[in-house]
Amino acid sequence: MDRKCCDKYQSDLHKIMLALSEKLNSPGKDTSSVIRTMGTPDAHSVPPQYGKFITGNENIMIYCWRSWQDFLYIISVNGKIKCVKWFYSLE
Repeated sequence: MDRKCCDKYQSDLHKIMLALSEKLNSPGKDTSSVIRTMGTPDAHSVPPQYGKFITGNENIMIYCWRSWQDFLYIISVNGKIKCVKWFYSLE
């Protein structure tokens, strides 16, 4: 499948993910709402070369937009959303 059209900045996929990230950014909301909306995360950890994203008892859910170049991540504690942020490689 050719995904190049989805990889462009402001592509339909990018716009959808941006809208969903705003909707989901509700600290204290249950993480099950993220999974109901976004499906199963693409990953639960970030490759070490990207730095440290979580501390202590935090968990992370990653949803890739452009693989590991740009991705949406949700940090939670005890099943509750702490924050929803984007990682952009700014290439």
